[in-house]
Amino acid sequence: MPPDDPRDVAPGTPADQPGAPVDQPPVASTDPVPEDGDPVLRVRVQGATLDDLRAFADEVQPDPGCRAVAKRTDTGYSLDVYLEQSRLDTARGARAAAQVTLDVVADETANGRARQQEVGTGDRYAARGEVPRGLGTKEQPR
Repeated sequence: MPPDDPRDVAPGTPADQPGAPVDQPPVASTDPVPEDGDPVLRVRVQGATLDDLRAFADEVQPDPGCRAVAKRTDTGYSLDVYLEQSRLDTARGARAAAQVTLDVVADETANGRARQQEVGTGDRYAARGEVPRGLGTKEQPR
């Protein structure tokens, strides 16, 4: 599109200003803490049957993450889900919670913040001939 195309003009900007910036959608935050500061916990839900896990999930609507797979255990089945700290007490008080046990496995908000501290700054490829640091395979420069 040519720079003076009216479709490129931000709403509320006079059309006689070619190349005016277009409104951009907000960028998602990379902070693992929700906007309200409520930490996210990984919770292991254990029940004697798959129906117990299903009933809990249907009532509480926890976030199962990318892989909602119930694992067979010695006493039945378990499933890891994600809940905000504020929802944990509500989940424990749910009718279906009487048939399952809830164990907090990890504070994923704290884990996310710790992982962010490991991220370096700057351009690790800036110094020519320097081998980058990290977990990848190291190859010497030619």
